Amino acid sequence: MKWIVSNEEQQFSNTLEDGYSMFQDALKNVSKVFPGDVAFKLHDTYGFPIELTKELVREHKLAINEEQFHTLLKEQKNELKLFILSQTPLKKPISGYN
Repeated sequence: MKWIVSNEEQQFSNTLEDGYSMFQDALKNVSKVFPGDVAFKLHDTYGFPIELTKELVREHKLAINEEQFHTLLKEQKNELKLFILSQTPLKKPISGYN
C-alpha cells in the first residue's frame, strides 16, 4: 500500500512540474494579462487549481483573464454533460418505429 501511495505522489509531483514548466513558458509571452486558455489548460491537463495559477500570476504582478478561463470551463462541463446524456439509455422506449 505504501508503494502505491508513493508512486501516486511521484506521478502528481511530475505532473505539477510539467505544468509549472508550461506556466513559465507562457509567462515569456505575457505583458499584463495571463491568458485564460493557458490557465484552463493548466487546470484541465495538469490539475492546477485556478487558485494556484492566480497566486503564481500575482507573484509576477500580472492579472489573469478569468472570464476566458470560466468560459472554457463552462464549455467543457456542457460538452461532458451532452456526452453523458448521449450515453444514457432511454428510460422509455420510443414507440412508432417498430
